[in-house]
Amino acid sequence: MIQKIGLYTGLVWSGSFIFTMLSLTQPGWGFAGNLLGIATIWVAGIQLRNIQDTPWSLHQRWRKSLSVHALAALLCTFVQLIYLRFIDGGTMVDSIVRLYQTPDIADAIKKSMPDFDIEQTIGLLNNITLSELMGQMLMMNAFFAIILSIPTAVVAKVRNDKTL
Repeated sequence: MIQKIGLYTGLVWSGSFIFTMLSLTQPGWGFAGNLLGIATIWVAGIQLRNIQDTPWSLHQRWRKSLSVHALAALLCTFVQLIYLRFIDGGTMVDSIVRLYQTPDIADAIKKSMPDFDIEQTIGLLNNITLSELMGQMLMMNAFFAIILSIPTAVVAKVRNDKTL
């Protein structure tokens, strides 16, 4: 059952990624991407709440939530790979490079991080390989899985559970 919840959560998470990528060229999609990203907490939490035959402790809910989000992160990383390999055509990296080249952003970065070399970063972004990018995406998704599992464990609390 955890795998099924992980699949559903991963599909919502992947939808969030797709809407976020669409927002790079059509900004209106950004809100939908953010909304779906936040919705993953409730998608997983409510489903975990519904499969409890006896109330779980907070630790049990967190472990199961982490398992769900880990599976979701793997599915989303696979979707990201498919998107970046076959659909994106460099739009994501180009958007990040253009962002760094915006005078206001460049000035803000220079003021807040004087040692940060924007030109070197742009050079790295222009030369990044798909496997390097996917390694970064996998690490970022794993981090999000850990973070999102905490509020999901709270949402998964059975209403009459007194363990919290």
